[in-house]
Amino acid sequence: MKKLCIIVVFIFMASCGKKQRPKMPEPVVKIGPVIEKSIASVKEHVARIYADRTVALKARVEGVLEKKLFSDGQMVKKDALLFVIEQDSYLAKVKQAEAKKDASVAKRELANSVFKRMSRLYKKKAVSTQDFDKATSDFSMAEADLKAADASLDEAKLMLKWTEIRAPFDGRTGVSNISLGNLVNPASDTLMTLAKTDLMKVEFSVNEKILVTALQKRKPGQKDGEGLEHIMPELTLANGTVYPHKGKITFWDNRINPATGTMKLRAVFANPEDLLRDGMYSRIRLTFDDAEERLLVPQASIQKDQGGAYVLVYEEASGTAVMRRIETSGNHDVWTIVTKGLKKGEKIVIQGLQKVIPGKKIKIEQASGGK
Repeated sequence: MKKLCIIVVFIFMASCGKKQRPKMPEPVVKIGPVIEKSIASVKEHVARIYADRTVALKARVEGVLEKKLFSDGQMVKKDALLFVIEQDSYLAKVKQAEAKKDASVAKRELANSVFKRMSRLYKKKAVSTQDFDKATSDFSMAEADLKAADASLDEAKLMLKWTEIRAPFDGRTGVSNISLGNLVNPASDTLMTLAKTDLMKVEFSVNEKILVTALQKRKPGQKDGEGLEHIMPELTLANGTVYPHKGKITFWDNRINPATGTMKLRAVFANPEDLLRDGMYSRIRLTFDDAEERLLVPQASIQKDQGGAYVLVYEEASGTAVMRRIETSGNHDVWTIVTKGLKKGEKIVIQGLQKVIPGKKIKIEQASGGK
C-alpha cells in the first residue's frame, strides 16, 4: 500500500513538472490589392554607346614629333592644332620648289617672247620652218616645266601642312600613344583618337515582334528612322540612374539576324553634360504609345524559385496566404506588370513575406491601397 502511494505521488509530480509548449503566434503581415492602371508597353534591352564620330589621328609625313598642344581628355574645337612634326626639312623643300617655279616662270617668259618673235618673222617668211617649229616646241616645253614646278610646289606645301595635325571636328581627345621626341611616319601607331561626343549613338537589338509592331505604325512612304515617334527611348546608366535626356530612333538595320531573330537599331542622344562616353554599356528602355489597362503589383511582393515568379495571395475566408504563379512583362516604376495569374482587386502579401508559410493562417496588420 505504501509503495502504491509513492508511485501515485511520483506520477502526479511528474505530470505537474511537464510544461505545455506555447502555441506559435500567427505572423503579422501587410497586404495590398492588385491594381489596374493605364500604362504603355515598356521593353528594355542591353545597349552599347558610341561616339557620333571618332577618328584615329596618324602622321602623314616622317619626322620627329616635336609638339603636343593639348591635354589628354581635353575638349578641343575644330581645326585646333594638336601635334607638330619637325618642319625644317619640309620648309626647305617648299623654298626649293618655289625657286624651281621662279626659274620655270622665267624660262617660260623667255620661250614665249622668242615664240612670238618667230611667229611674226615666220609669217613674213623671214625664218625657216625648222626655226619656227623649234621656238614652238621650246615654248610648249617651258609651259610644261612650269606646270610641273607648280605641282612640285603644291606637293611641298601639302607635306609642310601635314606636319601640323589638327582636329577635324569638335571633340574630346584621347590618350596620346607616342611621346614627344619619337620619330613618326605613316606606318607609326595612332597618335591619338579624337571622339565627337556632343551627340552619342546607342545601338541595341530588338526581336521581330517589336520590329513588326513598330513598322506597322509608319505611314506609307516613310523610310527607316522615320515615323517612329511613338517609340520613346530612355537610357539607364551603369549606376542605375536614368539619363536625363530622351533619345530618338534614327536607324533600323536592313536585315534580321537569322541566328537570334533580332534586328539592330540605333538611337541618338544629346550629351550636353558629357555623361555618355564611347564604349559604355547601358540599358535602353523603349516606351511605346500604346497605353492600355494593365495589372500591377509591387515589385517587392514578387518571389521567385525554380518554377518561376509567384506571389502570396490572401484568402479572406480561411485567413491564409497561398502561393500563386504569375507571368510578368517588365516593370513600371516600383510596380511589376502582371499578364497572367491575378485579377484586379485580389489581395496579396506585400510585407512580411519571409514570415508566411503558405496555407497557414496570417494576421493582417494593415491593408494598404495602391496608387
